[in-house]
Amino acid sequence: MSREHYSGTGAVQGTARGSNARDVTPSSNVMSSDRSRYGKTVSVVLAYLTRILSVPPFMAALLVLILVIARPETFFSSKSPCFMLLFLALLPLLSYPLSAVLPNVRKKGREGQRNLAFILCGVGYLGGCLYSCLFPVTKEEQTIYLTYLLSVILLLVFNKLFRIRASGHACSVTGPVVFGILFFPLPGLIIGIPVCSLIVWSSLRLKRHTLKELGLGALLCVVAALLSFIIIRPELFL
Repeated sequence: MSREHYSGTGAVQGTARGSNARDVTPSSNVMSSDRSRYGKTVSVVLAYLTRILSVPPFMAALLVLILVIARPETFFSSKSPCFMLLFLALLPLLSYPLSAVLPNVRKKGREGQRNLAFILCGVGYLGGCLYSCLFPVTKEEQTIYLTYLLSVILLLVFNKLFRIRASGHACSVTGPVVFGILFFPLPGLIIGIPVCSLIVWSSLRLKRHTLKELGLGALLCVVAALLSFIIIRPELFL
């Protein structure tokens, strides 16, 4: 065959290879896009699950459960954990079903649910403090009840009065972590730091809060706990 024939054949093959390369490239881009979209979907689902499992009532219930199992002397009697669950978990938990059935709250969306949660948390935490004043409880119980009440008061002051947004979610998570570290120092740190980090990630991933709002919410809880110890256990600071 002539050199021209080989040359023409090579040109055809080169053209075919180039065409195949162009055909493969968009397909690869689609696969890469699908993987990226799948990764984003999974991370969003994980972030939502983290937010759901770390809502204030669940975190308070987890704190009570841990204390009942690992440090039962925290409570005055066997009925004390039930009352703490009522005031710190069950009453605040009502904000979720009520926000779905109350028209005035439902039409305000997320902000309406948030406001109702503040109200019911305040009612529950105030009830817990009144209970701790009227009935025999340990100083640890008084400190926990007062910390929760002061936390929601500080959140209301910053969010409503000063118009400085502080994360109630971060505040509610910090409470159990703070008491976990106080009652069980090393395990509290080992478990608490990753838990806080995961919740910060989920809030940022879902764009519910900024890092500043999360940090301020956590700081307010720490301040509330410190004030509670000064009020209930002043001998610790003398």
